[in-house]
Amino acid sequence: MKSVLSAHNLAIGYTSKHEQNVISKSISFDIPKGQLIGVIGKNGIGKSTFLRTISGIQPRLEGKILLNENALESYSTKELAKHIGIVLTERLPESNLTVYELISLGRHPYTNWIGKLSTRDKEIINRAIEHTQIEHLIHKKYFELSDGQLQKVLIARAIAQNTDIIILDEPTAHLDVHHTAETFNLLKTLSTEFNKTIFVSTHEVNLALELSDIIFAFSSSELLIGTSSEIAQSEQLQNLFDSDLIRYDAESKQFKILKKN
Repeated sequence: MKSVLSAHNLAIGYTSKHEQNVISKSISFDIPKGQLIGVIGKNGIGKSTFLRTISGIQPRLEGKILLNENALESYSTKELAKHIGIVLTERLPESNLTVYELISLGRHPYTNWIGKLSTRDKEIINRAIEHTQIEHLIHKKYFELSDGQLQKVLIARAIAQNTDIIILDEPTAHLDVHHTAETFNLLKTLSTEFNKTIFVSTHEVNLALELSDIIFAFSSSELLIGTSSEIAQSEQLQNLFDSDLIRYDAESKQFKILKKN
């Protein structure tokens, strides 16, 4: 299958005062369309850095990233926005935008210089609203929404952007169990039924192992990349968290909290 996103000997991290702080290196992968990719690991391990790098927000330290077999840096910011939609954890700036207006911003890479929506733009926006089942919210101000509702709206904006790739950083961080499951099911539907390639970083490791097609598992010693079934059977998952309180049970394919005596 043709890769929509690939990397070869990629190194990610930061450069400060002419020195490199390498978080992870020798990363290579080929991702086809229509895959849900779970990015898992403890806080501060490099998940967000990885997502920001493959989306072009943050420069890579070494190696290559190819988007549709072309170098990521060869795309202009506007062209890149036609291929990659991003939902990050940063708070939205204060404004009086309605839900519909916020979703409409997803069409920005395609609209003319005055930002006027065409009939086609409106059809795509309405389809994104329908897919996320938020018709009852479109006239509300976005700051009136609950965390779960806002997350759906931000996903709808990414859908309206009509990109092959959607990247989400901790989309369920502030959601309850119901809305977390709902969000993951929505992302799975988008990947399988609408052929979207979706990267999602999450602390919901058990859900990620259950629903993802591919897993990127960051630990302090290595990065594991494989199908969810391959990773679920790996003994190396035990190294995902540096804690004596959590154990990975390969039989049930779940992380479990150990009871203290």
